[in-house]
Amino acid sequence: MRGIVKNTFIPARGEWKLAYDFFCPTKIGSNPPLVLLHGLLGNRKQNRHVAKILAHNLQTPVLIPDLTNHGDSFHRSAHSNKLMSDDISSLLKSPEINPQYSGGYVMIGHSMGGKAAMLHALNHPNDVLGVASVDNVPYRNPSAADPEFARFDRFFSYAKQYLTNSTFSSLTEVDQKLKEIEQDKLFRQLLVSNFRRSKVSKSMECEVPVEVLQRSLEGLKVLEVDNSVKYYGPLLIIRALKSPFVGVIDHEKVSCHFPNYSISDINTGHWVITEDCPGFVTIIDEWIKNQNFGNHQQ
Repeated sequence: MRGIVKNTFIPARGEWKLAYDFFCPTKIGSNPPLVLLHGLLGNRKQNRHVAKILAHNLQTPVLIPDLTNHGDSFHRSAHSNKLMSDDISSLLKSPEINPQYSGGYVMIGHSMGGKAAMLHALNHPNDVLGVASVDNVPYRNPSAADPEFARFDRFFSYAKQYLTNSTFSSLTEVDQKLKEIEQDKLFRQLLVSNFRRSKVSKSMECEVPVEVLQRSLEGLKVLEVDNSVKYYGPLLIIRALKSPFVGVIDHEKVSCHFPNYSISDINTGHWVITEDCPGFVTIIDEWIKNQNFGNHQQ
């Protein structure tokens, strides 16, 4: 896309930093910069296309990191919404990013990234000008979403048993093997995106810390924060109507932490950006352009 400059950072082995792509338009407008976070087992590469569109449409920088324990970012021995927020905070203070983000930014997160974005807003209210959560809520996900979390758990168990030290020579072979536990093509594409060819064995290997992420699943369902903590900036919940992750909104639980919230529905499953990128972009564009950011600092 013309008029967009892309910079990429990938940390060296042993370096405790997040990998990221940074899309910056040559002409900057008045909208605040964005941070776009992927979901569980996702990575920044899946958000590149939509990040370019948002940077172009809104004339603002868009930062898309690989969250902790994902993509090219470093691995921890633990995984939680708080740790992801802490690592994002460190990234945004780096000299490469801080000059354009020091005045505040809007956070957009899908699924796991939505929980992390909401917690980050609660922890850093004077830095976050607004937050959009894509198919996630600021409380424990409803029980209807438990089977979806179980799909991740099933993959982690299967990966430990059958996909560690594998001899698969291609992603197609990995995909065929995963059909034993997962029939949904979109979900398998997400799972397969976590495999890469080993420089040593030349086989396809899972790059994420499977056991660490499996242990984190229960914690990722909730937003662990004191009931007295509030964020007064705007929160947008984008609810996917064909997904169980949000369902009927518990307005009391949302307003407990986010009194200034709104809801926008989109007719997709959980993989909102993949299923309806134009619809997602329209929702974000209109929401941002209709906000009066910056008047809520605490």
